[in-house]
Amino acid sequence: MAEIDTNIEQEKTLFIIEDDKPFRERLTTSFQRKDFTVTAAASKKEALDVLTNNDFNYAIVDLRLGDGSGLDVIKVIKDKNPECRTVMLTSYGNIATAVSSVKLGADDYLTKPANIDDIEKSLMSATCLLYTSPSPRDVEESRVAGWAGKKKGGGGGGGGGG
Repeated sequence: MAEIDTNIEQEKTLFIIEDDKPFRERLTTSFQRKDFTVTAAASKKEALDVLTNNDFNYAIVDLRLGDGSGLDVIKVIKDKNPECRTVMLTSYGNIATAVSSVKLGADDYLTKPANIDDIEKSLMSATCLLYTSPSPRDVEESRVAGWAGKKKGGGGGGGGGG
């Protein structure tokens, strides 16, 4: 059990890609206080340069960067590490960008202003499930089995009569 705890601690590598300097610095400081090892980039180009030599287990990515789209960065992050938990942040929330983000691998999509605690909950939710809950397949099989059992049992319960 202690080995799992050690591995979780080692996995707290976070890449923040945010072009708003004060917000990027606030995110960096806040997550360092939460025992993350943080690397930050201010642009798409800088992010892609960092990703050539580094791998992360968590990422916070701004959708609109000064030199391009955060969607391109998410694709590279997920190509390098499909298990990286990524959160897309944007001031311009709409359904189309949310769908694009998820299709490219974002695990969550939050609109700004998002507070640090909400971002952390989003980052950690999949990790917590990974260590404490059954797999999605197990959950689905259980759900289907439960539904099939209700159907076989006549479902609907009403007893009838009149």
